[in-house]
Amino acid sequence: MIRSSMKCLLILLSAVPLVLSAQTHTNEQYGYSIELDDRYQLAMDTDVSFFRSDNSGVVIIRSWPDLSEEIARDYLERGYQDEKVALVIAGKPVPVSVENGKGLQVDIDGIVERKRIKGVAGSYYGDAGQGLLVLVAAELQDWDQVSKEAETMLASIRLGETIERFTARDWWFMLANTQLVRRDTTNGELLHEDLEFCGDGVFYHSAVYTSNEIDGSGSFMDFSRKQKSGRWYVTDDEANKVVLALHYRNGREDHKTIEDRMGRTYLDGQRYFILRNDRCR
Repeated sequence: MIRSSMKCLLILLSAVPLVLSAQTHTNEQYGYSIELDDRYQLAMDTDVSFFRSDNSGVVIIRSWPDLSEEIARDYLERGYQDEKVALVIAGKPVPVSVENGKGLQVDIDGIVERKRIKGVAGSYYGDAGQGLLVLVAAELQDWDQVSKEAETMLASIRLGETIERFTARDWWFMLANTQLVRRDTTNGELLHEDLEFCGDGVFYHSAVYTSNEIDGSGSFMDFSRKQKSGRWYVTDDEANKVVLALHYRNGREDHKTIEDRMGRTYLDGQRYFILRNDRCR
């Protein structure tokens, strides 16, 4: 998510202005609105919304349901860097007032394709599960002007009611006879994880770990596979979040928060893909 946002930042800072104007950006599904300066134009509106002005100012907005203060602060303090974009915080995140919620904001410095930029990044979250990340930035020579716009726009953020999200019953029907798949790489180790859900309540969990190892004789590939099974169901917890419960045959239990973010499925904040399950058909 961070990488895709930064790629679009790169595009927006060099894009040709469009003619589609934007004033109030409202997301009824995730319960927020922000008042944008009339000079900002909508350049892209997919899972992330991007606006740019007639100077180098850009606004990037990303919905994040059930965003917590801990995750919001961690996100802001982490910064971002790849081969073309480098963003670092210039100070510490400070609390800000938001209608029907709370927020954190921090100044940022950065370089995008060898161009200096400055900006403000903010994380905002409400008691009804609302959450969003906002970045307002501009090239260094334009920031004095854009900073005044940024202050006004960020102060206009309002968190409201969200559209009813998927219930535990909805998730059960969506998961039955499907599988959740995740691919991840950590410290050079590749993870391929599958969770297969059958309509009779049985699930199969497999995880394959692959890594390249080096010893005195050279390099070799290390491979390990873990397979488990048990019973599954979906329920609501005390915080009114939907939870996927996995009861393994060996007696172990695992509970993961399951949520939909703009059509994408997440378990405990990790992205999974829903695919067809041939085992249980």
